Amino acid sequence: YLFSLPQVSVVEELEQQLKEQSEQFSKAMEQLSEEMREANQEQQDRIERQAEDIQRLTKELSQQQMEQSTRLLEEQALKVEQGTKRLIEEQVARMEQQSRTVLEEQMMRFERHSARQREEQEAKMEEQIKMLMEQQQAARMSQQDKRV
Repeated sequence: YLFSLPQVSVVEELEQQLKEQSEQFSKAMEQLSEEMREANQEQQDRIERQAEDIQRLTKELSQQQMEQSTRLLEEQALKVEQGTKRLIEEQVARMEQQSRTVLEEQMMRFERHSARQREEQEAKMEEQIKMLMEQQQAARMSQQDKRV
């Protein structure tokens, strides 16, 4: 009996220790479970923030690309407009030069033609004057012959 009494108290003590350890283990498991839930929630929150950041950055990049494309198109349109304007100005200048050249050539031909006509008219008039003077001379001579 005496021998069994300490065994009972040892068993009770071991049971008590086992119960305490089991409670500590349960508390530790609950605490670990809670910490894991919190860590999972933090990780989930971080993932959601990163997804939002990625979405925002993607939108910003898309906007920047659109703006850059628009800027490039505007620059190209301006270059085309300037090129077209320059071509038109060059063509107008060429046409003006050609018109001036043609006009100058026509004026020179007209002046040469007018000079030729003037010379021909002057020659005809000189010829007519000569003939009239010869006729006058002949008429005077004829009158003098009649008097004699």
